[in-house]
Amino acid sequence: MSDIPIAPLERLRLSQQLDGTLRPIFSEISSPIFKNDIYAITRWLQQVTANPNTYKSYRAEAEKCLLWATLEQGTPFSALEKTDVLAYAQFLESPRPADKWICVGTPRRNDPAWRPFRGDISERSRKQSLIILSSLFDWLWKWGYVEGNPVSEVLEGVDAVPGIDRSASYIDRVGVISLTEWRYVETILDKKCLNLIDARAKLLFYLGYYADLKLAEILALSVSSIRVSRSRERDLLFLSILERKEQRRDVYLVQPLQEAASNFLRFRAAQHEKSLDEDPLTEKLVAGSYYDISLSPSEVHVIAVDIFRKAAEIASIDNNPLAARRLQYASFNWLNHAFELHCGQMGVAANSWLLVGAAWLGKYISTQYLPDRLTASAAEIQGALEEVNTLLAQRRINYPAVDVLR
Repeated sequence: MSDIPIAPLERLRLSQQLDGTLRPIFSEISSPIFKNDIYAITRWLQQVTANPNTYKSYRAEAEKCLLWATLEQGTPFSALEKTDVLAYAQFLESPRPADKWICVGTPRRNDPAWRPFRGDISERSRKQSLIILSSLFDWLWKWGYVEGNPVSEVLEGVDAVPGIDRSASYIDRVGVISLTEWRYVETILDKKCLNLIDARAKLLFYLGYYADLKLAEILALSVSSIRVSRSRERDLLFLSILERKEQRRDVYLVQPLQEAASNFLRFRAAQHEKSLDEDPLTEKLVAGSYYDISLSPSEVHVIAVDIFRKAAEIASIDNNPLAARRLQYASFNWLNHAFELHCGQMGVAANSWLLVGAAWLGKYISTQYLPDRLTASAAEIQGALEEVNTLLAQRRINYPAVDVLR
């Protein structure tokens, strides 16, 4: 039991032994993004909701569990296991000692008399608390910060808890593709690119993975979305993405994405006997009608399911049953945010992949990323691209040595 005084999340100060700084690094899903448990929980809160009332509710549940883990169990929040969660669920029935955990009156959060509980908690509220914590652990696991979700294992034994999908196990439901799983997918994409349809499938996946574009953004891309940043050293290709409120963001094209885009455009021009220069600038890049290759979201789903299924077969041949099972459940949106995480696993310097185009992370840590990005010179961006491209080329040398299926 710790002697650290109880304090709300924003004022809590924990030692490295308790704040998650010394947690194990998981080789396949390790993440360079979050430095400790308080930082990770804070980022989850910023991401999960913009509603101030929901924010306060989620913060209260995360805060209670964090304080209990560190002050009662003497363990970091990120190190909690199923037995700890069971003990916490029992603790919620009657938080004691009352003078330590339960408020008297309504002190403000900066008052030393502040406590995380207002009294005993109803059964319904206890269930809701576990659901919120499970959502938090799901998110942390997706970003590679924790090894699993101990709360979901406890919830499996709770009847009729709303919001819990029991159609697949927890590990199957985590919606981001791992680096190993992406290697199986890319093996299929590399060997399958024999015609216009194959080239388009590869470009779709590469835009989702390397450019971190959502499906709606991909289908909205036009020929004019591809632009060139000219400099003395080298011309740099980038995508100009129109976002809400007429704002634009630029995503620079790493070498595999450049090659996939060029290959697709060549196939398209050759099949329809047209020069690339004849493309109308307003024509959709991968979903256009000008070449009779229109594409709907449901059609992309069919393409993605087929590729993930074949990648799962390769994973099975490669004696990787976990990857095979997850790939059978995978969907196109599993590609989003994956490249940013994988860059960290491959040893790419954080500043390099931020400069290339980590658009999603920039939305909530813009003070750390956007100023550098907006003031970066063409030479700095070129250097970042070269670092990423070099490491990507090295990774591809060691792709799975298995036969590609039909």
